[in-house]
Amino acid sequence: MKKILLDENVDHRLAALLPSVLETRSVRGEGLTGVSNGELLRCASAAGFDALVNGFAVLC
Repeated sequence: MKKILLDENVDHRLAALLPSVLETRSVRGEGLTGVSNGELLRCASAAGFDALVNGFAVLC
């Protein structure tokens, strides 16, 4: 099962629209609110997430 992490700027209701074969969690639910993008990517990778979905056009 693929693990998807929704950033804090993404409406959590998106999770209900994604296929049930995806395990979807939120930054808030993982206790990562306020973490910088670089650190968030490191934390997500370390926790085994396959993708981070955010609402920014560019993630540096």
